Amino acid sequence: MQTRLRAVVQDIDIQSLGISFLRFDATNHNDIKPGLRARHSGLFSTLAHQGRRIAMNKKWFLQSIKGLIVGLFLLTRVGHAEEFFPAQVTNSRGQLKLCSQAELKAFRLIHVGRAALFLENCNNIKDIFSVTPKRLRFLYEKSIPAKAFREASYEYLKINLGQKFTLWKASYDQFNNNYQDIKAGDYYDLIYDPLTGLLLQLNGKNLATIKEPDIALAYLNVWFGNEPFSEDLKKTLLKLND
Repeated sequence: MQTRLRAVVQDIDIQSLGISFLRFDATNHNDIKPGLRARHSGLFSTLAHQGRRIAMNKKWFLQSIKGLIVGLFLLTRVGHAEEFFPAQVTNSRGQLKLCSQAELKAFRLIHVGRAALFLENCNNIKDIFSVTPKRLRFLYEKSIPAKAFREASYEYLKINLGQKFTLWKASYDQFNNNYQDIKAGDYYDLIYDPLTGLLLQLNGKNLATIKEPDIALAYLNVWFGNEPFSEDLKKTLLKLND
């Protein structure tokens, strides 16, 4: 005996991923044996109802699946920060060790990512303005426009450097103009070397350099000056509470 209860599988291509959903169609209960229909009439009605709902809300369904896929992708990329903060990184003159990590917040409240500090010798972590190689890495979990980086850098350099900021402003403006809009999963590196200056990288790509040693090292005042972008970030990265 043939029944009108059937499962129709439709293939949907979402960003080259094969995803299928099941649409139930129970349009005619009369083809089903009376006893079976009586015992499971509620089930057949539910299947038919849900089938119609899914068909009508296909657009919502596809959007939900896309959101799930994006969420899973970000979870694998952002959720495992250890992949971006290895025990050591290669510098032009050797290896730098991972010395500390900290939560990165905007406006002291909003979690936007994590930061890490790499040095040659973690025992000297509090002497952040020493003329030695170092790297700051910022891994972001939210999208942030380039304008926000430029404005924050300008503000905290001006506050911390005083008259020197006026003298060095042209160098800082040229450097800051290379910040780009970032999305979740992107990371910025600030790499200081006494011989080559301060290098800005986005996802490993070189963006800008400050070559003058004093001007380059002073840029770290944005995060480690007397009035830093985040006091909590400064204290955690430099282990000032230990």
